[in-house]
Amino acid sequence: SLSIGFISLLLTLSDDDFINEVKGDRELMGCSKLSEMCEDNGWRIPWAAKMSRVKAEELLKGVANGETVIDEINYQEMATAIGNAHRTKSSSAISIGNAGHDWLERYLLFRMGKGDKPNLPKSDVVKESITPFVQWAEPLSNPEKTKNPTLRFLAAEEVVYFEGDGFDYAGTLDLRFEITRDGKTHHAIGDFKTAKDLKRGYLWQLALYAAAVEQAGRKIDSLWLFKLPKRDAPDDKPTEWKMREIPFTDELRTRAPMLAAIKSMNFNIDKSLK
Repeated sequence: SLSIGFISLLLTLSDDDFINEVKGDRELMGCSKLSEMCEDNGWRIPWAAKMSRVKAEELLKGVANGETVIDEINYQEMATAIGNAHRTKSSSAISIGNAGHDWLERYLLFRMGKGDKPNLPKSDVVKESITPFVQWAEPLSNPEKTKNPTLRFLAAEEVVYFEGDGFDYAGTLDLRFEITRDGKTHHAIGDFKTAKDLKRGYLWQLALYAAAVEQAGRKIDSLWLFKLPKRDAPDDKPTEWKMREIPFTDELRTRAPMLAAIKSMNFNIDKSLK
């Protein structure tokens, strides 16, 4: 069983924080980090190199045009800016994604009767990001627009925890809901993504969440990915809105926690090698 202090710790951490927390001699792993084990990450180095090249071109253009003079101090600043270009780009994308997530959390809480209706975002980029989900959800969940709502939100930013045989993991899922179709109500969980493409790791992340929810006593029927449109700059073309529903099969149900078991073994192997 979990102590009150440990539960309090869970509630203060984001999904990415869990990986570094240790409960006794057991590593408390985060779902997002575990799901990355299934990704193809070879794109990261070429992408980082591209961002550095783009930043270098931007700075050197000023030098070539005579707008910038390289001196004994600013050459170091330029070198740092080029080296950190991938982090700056990533931080910008994360900020946009976080703003969209924050607004959608308040919208979901409002739909659950737990807060006021949020004002539309001031940022056109954020507004563009959240609009497709709201356009999908409103006709199904708003009792003012439909006499018989078929979409009912149950939780937003919900912390979940899974206790396995020698390992633990935790995470924060974006939404949990019920949707009724053809007279049958499905219990589902969903995750908002602002990446350029949907990746297999996102499905594993949802499967890990779902296994934790089921361990707490609520059966999950399906996993939903909501890929929100996003543009990193006002002149960029927004990425495509996508919504995917994937059944939570017995195969996913069984194998998702295996990722945590393998990661836990790595944790113990590392300890034995010290």
